[in-house]
Amino acid sequence: EVHALWAACMPVCDDPALSLALFGRALDPAIIADRDLARALPAVGPLPRWAGCAGQSWRASGHRLIVQLFDARGALVSLHARSLSTDADRKGLSPAGHSSAGLLMADRFGREVLARGVPSWWGQHEAPTIVIAEGVPDFLTDASVFGEWERAPATLGVISGSWSADVAARIPDGCRVVIRTHSDPAGGTYQRQIGESLHTRCRVEVANHG
Repeated sequence: EVHALWAACMPVCDDPALSLALFGRALDPAIIADRDLARALPAVGPLPRWAGCAGQSWRASGHRLIVQLFDARGALVSLHARSLSTDADRKGLSPAGHSSAGLLMADRFGREVLARGVPSWWGQHEAPTIVIAEGVPDFLTDASVFGEWERAPATLGVISGSWSADVAARIPDGCRVVIRTHSDPAGGTYQRQIGESLHTRCRVEVANHG
């Protein structure tokens, strides 16, 4: 069902209202679509029972921006729905009745690192940089900004419960890890969890914002 719903979702640039909301967050729908970082919930058609909350489907509640959630080895196992409306009671929703603990967002490079470590094509003396962003908008921002530069960092995104010992174990030794979290208690928790799990093997930096 996860793979089927993702396949049914549309490029974000094909949804005018969602595109406008993304532009309002200084996010380019064309870049997001080109890199397949997120998709738009289909406008019509049935949705799985778990694609809802409090008796409303994600479509009815306005949670139409869909991102993939991957396990520690980079396999797609779940989805996360996000509303960009300032009036939303809950900005993000994971599948009803299912835990998203230990699952995180990742761009293509991030998934490759989780699955296989430093890829053979990397060809640099230094291990890659990995940016870890907090929340869907910041993940999309960081995964969009570097373009196709050959030394662009891998980008991962965390939501509540994402970070785990299994995820930490998949980060290659020697990586520069940049933690980009919010300057609030939740952001501080992410910093501690990630930093404590990686500081003996990686160069860990914190870049607070917002």
